[in-house]
Amino acid sequence: MAKTSSKGEPDDTAILRGQVVELGDRGYDDTRKVYNAMIDRKPLLIAKCADVASGLGICDDGLVINLENNNLRSPAFGAIQRNNCEMTSLRWILPFLLWTSLHAQTRLKANIERITRSVNAQWGIYIKCIETGEEIAIDADRQMDTMSVIKIPLMAETFRQIGEGKFKLDDRVTLKEDDKRPGTGVMRLLDAGATFTIRDLLTLTIVVSDNTATDLLFSKAGGMDPVNRFMESEGLLSIRATGPASRWFAALRAAPSAEEFHREAKTPFGLASPRDMGKLLEKIATGKLIGKPASDEMLRIMRGQVYSSRLPKYVSGFRVPHKTGDFLPYIGNDAGIFESPKRNVVVVVFTAKHFGSGPYLEDAIGRIGELVANYFAN
Repeated sequence: MAKTSSKGEPDDTAILRGQVVELGDRGYDDTRKVYNAMIDRKPLLIAKCADVASGLGICDDGLVINLENNNLRSPAFGAIQRNNCEMTSLRWILPFLLWTSLHAQTRLKANIERITRSVNAQWGIYIKCIETGEEIAIDADRQMDTMSVIKIPLMAETFRQIGEGKFKLDDRVTLKEDDKRPGTGVMRLLDAGATFTIRDLLTLTIVVSDNTATDLLFSKAGGMDPVNRFMESEGLLSIRATGPASRWFAALRAAPSAEEFHREAKTPFGLASPRDMGKLLEKIATGKLIGKPASDEMLRIMRGQVYSSRLPKYVSGFRVPHKTGDFLPYIGNDAGIFESPKRNVVVVVFTAKHFGSGPYLEDAIGRIGELVANYFAN
């Protein structure tokens, strides 16, 4: 409540010249009413400033402040109605705006956690808005099996070597029969002797998660060690390329069953924490990893991703360059950037130890993406 004098009127020494009405206070319902009876909103706080004819309730779970005749131009945290208002200092309004923002972020995290509890799996989640610095981390430092998300670091190392002049995007590689790998991708279906540029291999590795293209890139880049050294040099110590796709498929074939192979977790496709993978994406998004031309090309490739059943599933208003990784129903991963003119949001969702329906797991990731997009859309 507002600070008042012994006569029950606003104390002139208070920073706010007026009254604060909170949800649950006496008179709250009367204060939140507006002239249009069709509007029924329930803000958490109403700043009823001095000389205001009537309080305005125009949002849910936010802060209502009337500012129309004030020169203050406040950040758009929470819902704010600019109307007749007299404020004496930024010292009062900005803490409330910050409080409202933090409350909304806490509520976003709680809603994401509610989704994770609805699906029995191990979750690791990292979210960061590059412009505002807002961050949500849920077991984000746990090193987890990336599955094909590890192909993002491979792409980054390939561009680093191109930048050093070791080879070019237009250099060609000839497909041989023993290059072909099982699993996702199309190159395994093509005739040996076909040739592909390095750009072709990068595109196929990312947009259709082609395992044949992946192993050809690992061979071109010199194996796993260059990828791991590059990630270490960037301070991303949890990111580890563990072997070519051929090694993973050989271990899977040797296992008694796919479920037991996953439970033993002896042969990960790749390793990373959600936070480190998110930091890598942030470096790419801001052009700070190798350079802006390389970053722009990596983002262009990632925007062509054909699998959209996870993070982008329910998202509108954002482009989503991203890379999936999966060993369904046990693992379903997605890592990308929600891009809009005002906001760029890194989102990484890793899962493991899920033994239920793969589509349910994918849909849960999609719902997390929806929550994030809705939060940062305003």
